Amino acid sequence: MPHASAPTPESQAATLARLTKDYDELNRQKLAVDAELKQARKTEEALVADAIKKFGTGNPAELRKLYDERIAANEERLTTYSASLADIRSKLQNIDTAE
Repeated sequence: MPHASAPTPESQAATLARLTKDYDELNRQKLAVDAELKQARKTEEALVADAIKKFGTGNPAELRKLYDERIAANEERLTTYSASLADIRSKLQNIDTAE
């Protein structure tokens, strides 16, 4: 069985330098992610506070329910408006025909 040669101080130094560089890069990335996370939390807090002020809740499920309710109400209004316009058109045509 061949005997592996012992690492030289130069190869150990090169390995240590590479590992140190890798650690520094990972640490830099961690610091960047930590800063992004901190900013995201501040943004979330501001958005929740704004939602509470505007809608009375910051709960995403409750906000979704309010949104769905408003969409349904808007659809109902559009349907009513469209029917009213159709009725007006019909009445105008009847007036034009009667003249």
